[in-house]
Amino acid sequence: VSRIKPAWVEHFNGGILEIGLYPRGKSKSVAALHEMFVKSGIECILNEDIMFSRWKKLVWNASFNPISVIAGALDTQAILANKDAVNLVRRTMKEILLLAEKSGYPLGEDIIEYNIERTRKMIPYKTSMLLDYENKRPLEIEAILGNTLEIAKKLDVEVPILKEIYGKLLHLEEKNR
Repeated sequence: VSRIKPAWVEHFNGGILEIGLYPRGKSKSVAALHEMFVKSGIECILNEDIMFSRWKKLVWNASFNPISVIAGALDTQAILANKDAVNLVRRTMKEILLLAEKSGYPLGEDIIEYNIERTRKMIPYKTSMLLDYENKRPLEIEAILGNTLEIAKKLDVEVPILKEIYGKLLHLEEKNR
């Protein structure tokens, strides 16, 4: 989904909503929310280990979202059509996989090609971060990359690609105000 204007969200492609108690476990309120989504006809998974899902989602978000901005306002298909951009996507995803594994959530390297091929099958679209950038809204830099870099620091894991992308995004956001 992408926020296209105040109070409007557009859903572009397939995807299943996963919700759960953070960082893991059960909750009556989360179960009630899950039930409301399901009764409304929205496909939703109730996950007792939401951190696993969060790492899986970050594999895509930490690569495609920032790269769409730093590579010059590219939609998903333009990223995939550019050999250098795809290489950067893969290298970024590998760093996320390393952090996920060090955090106790091994995802397996096959998730990289899975995400790339799944994105190839989607209609071309601008990522939510790119839409925010183009509309001069704050970017989710800290939520997507800043928190990830904090985890890397705590685990003493080197993630040079993520650090470089983070710095470039901060610079672009500052210039974009």
